[in-house]
Amino acid sequence: MEHLFHFLDGGILMKNSFFHFVSVITPLILFSTFCLAQEIKLTEDQKREYIEFSDYNYEPLKLFLSAIQEYNDETFPETLNEILEKYPKSKITPFVQYLLGRYYEYKFKDEKDREKAIINYQKVIRNYPNALYPKNDFPIHFCRAGELYDEEIAPIAQMHIAWLYDLYGDNPDNPMRDTKQAITEYRKVITNYTEKVSLCLTAYIHLLSIYREENNEEKFQEIGNILISKYGGQSFRKGSWGEWGVVEPEVLIGLAEFEEKKGNHVAAIKIYKKVLIKFSDASKTFHGGPEIYYSNWAIDGILNLINDDEKSIQELKKIQTKIIGKRLKGYLQFKIAYIYDKKIRDQEKATDEYKKFVENYDFNQHTYGMLDNEETEKLQELQTTKNKKK
Repeated sequence: MEHLFHFLDGGILMKNSFFHFVSVITPLILFSTFCLAQEIKLTEDQKREYIEFSDYNYEPLKLFLSAIQEYNDETFPETLNEILEKYPKSKITPFVQYLLGRYYEYKFKDEKDREKAIINYQKVIRNYPNALYPKNDFPIHFCRAGELYDEEIAPIAQMHIAWLYDLYGDNPDNPMRDTKQAITEYRKVITNYTEKVSLCLTAYIHLLSIYREENNEEKFQEIGNILISKYGGQSFRKGSWGEWGVVEPEVLIGLAEFEEKKGNHVAAIKIYKKVLIKFSDASKTFHGGPEIYYSNWAIDGILNLINDDEKSIQELKKIQTKIIGKRLKGYLQFKIAYIYDKKIRDQEKATDEYKKFVENYDFNQHTYGMLDNEETEKLQELQTTKNKKK
């Protein structure tokens, strides 16, 4: 009984009507007993939130929690379907429908799995357009979406349909990838859920990536212009879990690459310079990998196009004077010294430029995440020499 009173703590059910109290307390007793029997542990917040799923004497919720507690790949979808069949109007049904889609998406190995996932997502969109994602962090290993709490489920379902056709943009050579249909589904996100700024941004970024892959410059510019005008320097998240970047430099790097492919080297260098000067500290991370700076791409692009070590150094020195951020200034100083050292083989000038770097810039702060393996070895050599002199 102590557990039961603890469950009822907070005055959630305190009503003036005795009869109302009796009508509510019975299902709560049953539900609490069920949780104790199944050893389902609930936080106080979860207990309060589960009140919203109290319809049908908690029967749909019991089935749902039991399926989670005794998770089995084979029986889990069966239980979810049982809830949908027996309690089509339950308050938890929209999330169950969505979760069934997530289950098949997680298990996605062939066209049948994709079709099952999409069918369930489409039912969410059609039947529950205004249903909200539950506030509770249900312990489901394939459904961690804390940033979506209190959001409407339908727009999220539409995004997952697009991802299923696009394969999250991570598998360009997979024969199951359908970029034509993915484009259609991403545009549905943008058209039907314009108020969902974050989802629309993600949809635009995926469209940008597809057009970049397909070498469709006209469409890339169209989406790029929209992104820059609407989102500018905002960060974006691509895919269903973890590629992060910044909107405008992402677009600019792509535009520079298109100019480069057309042989417009002057125009490409001009765009790369804009990235360096305006977004010297903007970076991108790929699925938990190392942080990569857009300035690295821009510098490599400029050096490859100039293809002359002496002219490259002069260009880097000009750029260095226009950059405000000390971080990139330090990297450019190291890069200038490194070109003299390893490319031109002018050790006297290399020594002078390395000295400027050592005296004016912090080793880690101004080069972290920007060096390749050989450059890192040289940096470590410089640092060791500096430490010995102390």
